[in-house]
Amino acid sequence: CRPSGAMAAVGVAELGAVGVFGITGAGHEDANGLYMPTGRTWHDAPVLENDRRCLLSREPHKNSKTGETAFGWILGQDRKPLYAVQTSATSPPADGWRQFKGALPLPTLHGPSSAEEVARAVSIALK
Repeated sequence: CRPSGAMAAVGVAELGAVGVFGITGAGHEDANGLYMPTGRTWHDAPVLENDRRCLLSREPHKNSKTGETAFGWILGQDRKPLYAVQTSATSPPADGWRQFKGALPLPTLHGPSSAEEVARAVSIALK
């Protein structure tokens, strides 16, 4: 998924200092691309979105055995989890992702970094 629409209209120079993530290699094609901050925060972490309306967000889940709440990151689309990883980190991790409703292979995460650096990594991976 190459940047288009609103993401293509935003200049790299304008976003150079913003923490941006890139995802490549996911079997669910819509999940690939640049993830830009939406301006929203959810569970002490930024919510990110790509140009295919996929969201990357930190979500709570309750352990059915212990009743304790843990956190993880979900990469989803249309309220369906495609891939997820359990972690207490407030930034999505590079590895540990598991398949939910998304197709294999699992996504590769790039960043956080400037939009320019992540765009370069994503464009190389998509060639």
